[in-house]
Amino acid sequence: MSSIPHDRLFLVALALATLLFFNHATPARAETVTGEMTADDYFMINVSYGPGQTTTVVPATGGWQSVETVSFEIDTRRLSNCTVQIVAWSTGGPWFLNFGGVIGHLTGNAGTMMTGSSAIGHYHTFVTPGMVQNAPSMAQFDAWIAASTGPAATVDPFWQQAFWGNPGFTTYPVGMEWIWSSVYPHTAHQEYRSFTFPCSAVVTDTPPPPPGPFDGDHFSCYKPIKLQAPSPEIELFIRDQFGDAESLIGDPVLHCNPSKKLHNGVEFGIANRERHLVCYEIIKQSEVFPPGVEIENQIGTSQYSFNQRREMFCVPSSKAEL
Repeated sequence: MSSIPHDRLFLVALALATLLFFNHATPARAETVTGEMTADDYFMINVSYGPGQTTTVVPATGGWQSVETVSFEIDTRRLSNCTVQIVAWSTGGPWFLNFGGVIGHLTGNAGTMMTGSSAIGHYHTFVTPGMVQNAPSMAQFDAWIAASTGPAATVDPFWQQAFWGNPGFTTYPVGMEWIWSSVYPHTAHQEYRSFTFPCSAVVTDTPPPPPGPFDGDHFSCYKPIKLQAPSPEIELFIRDQFGDAESLIGDPVLHCNPSKKLHNGVEFGIANRERHLVCYEIIKQSEVFPPGVEIENQIGTSQYSFNQRREMFCVPSSKAEL
């Protein structure tokens, strides 16, 4: 195996200490929805990304004499099939107390949805409600979301003002009203009432800002001293910010582990413990003509120029200890 002078390895290792490598998977990207809501008598909120993908984000709560502050997240990478479902129900009593209404507002990065909006659909479930601890199954929620029609009827203003009034909202948007899924007086049997609207009414996908120059893992690098067998020489075409080159790659000459760093009292952790770097000697290549540069990182600032060849080529790698 050919070797590279120790001083060159040191400079390369120092430069790699600030090299940035990122996981190119597409993880969930959540936006927070906040608001206020109450019901006569109880409500809960679900978020669904399709059949079998429904989750309760606000457990059953309520009591129309108080307002609940709610907060939950929506994965904005999955908005195409995303629905917010509000389920409301009353706990019993004579027909004239069997309201089952709900009122509230929810706000995300795309705007506010409030009860009274024509965008809210409803579905008559005809399922007799139980107490708070006896919520319907997720399969029932899925079926009600799929069957939602709309729009939900609003409560007669007489009843809104005289019977319920404002039980304590800190924000009361113009047009927000008590709603239910039938017109008063509704003498039918009690039931869960399902109200739905698309998640895109309150959130939109906002890509995160690009990573800064100091984000990402640090690496500490080691020089391999023994190979079981020489690596096969591989031809590569390499393009970077300094130019293009047809190159011939040989043996690994540097192994780098993601590393934790404590610097000036600040600890920098490891974002991806599975990603290592293996750097290979470049045996043959065409010349490049890099400009002089100024480099800034968490260790300091340096200015330097380069020779007309790349020293090595580094590849993201996995590692298993022997």
